Amino acid sequence: MFLAVVIDLFSRRVVGWSMQPDMRRNLVIDALEMAWFHRRPDRNNKLIFHSDRGSQYASDDFNKVLKEYAITPSMSGNGNCWDNACSETAIFAQPLEKVKLALCLESRRHNAGSGVYF
Repeated sequence: MFLAVVIDLFSRRVVGWSMQPDMRRNLVIDALEMAWFHRRPDRNNKLIFHSDRGSQYASDDFNKVLKEYAITPSMSGNGNCWDNACSETAIFAQPLEKVKLALCLESRRHNAGSGVYF
């Protein structure tokens, strides 16, 4: 299983997420759309979406969604090991039982294997 999260860095809250058995562009698009509909930001807020250089985030489909929501894409340079630090901190700061329950329920829903990847 693969997990994509969208974090509001101001509030340090996970505002969107998606879990799917494969790492394709719909994984990150679904997480972004959940965040957008959860927060309903004003398009004039000049939002920035920062990610690593993964092909899902660089895809034309993902960038079309960013453009539709008037969000500016941001990617750091190649080999930047700090790209996922905020996501990893937010995920592992959750109570372990809550994370285990969410992963278990999602794994059952997708009938997937036992691996979960962040």
